[in-house]
Amino acid sequence: MEHRKQHDKGCRILRDVILQEPSLSQQPCFQLFYKPIMQQASCATDSGTRVAVQLRLCKQQQYELLKKQSV
Repeated sequence: MEHRKQHDKGCRILRDVILQEPSLSQQPCFQLFYKPIMQQASCATDSGTRVAVQLRLCKQQQYELLKKQSV
């Protein structure tokens, strides 16, 4: 039962992110990693922790890109 909770948590993390940061959902890293997860109704491909880690990486990539563009 614990496993199921993890998957739901991953889903919630994704949904929250899309609501809070719509621009992030346009990023290639997001498209690659999250689109497939979101398309599965159960979100059963990932645990909440892995989603969170990937998301941090994605945000960092986006941040680096923005920094380069603003120079």
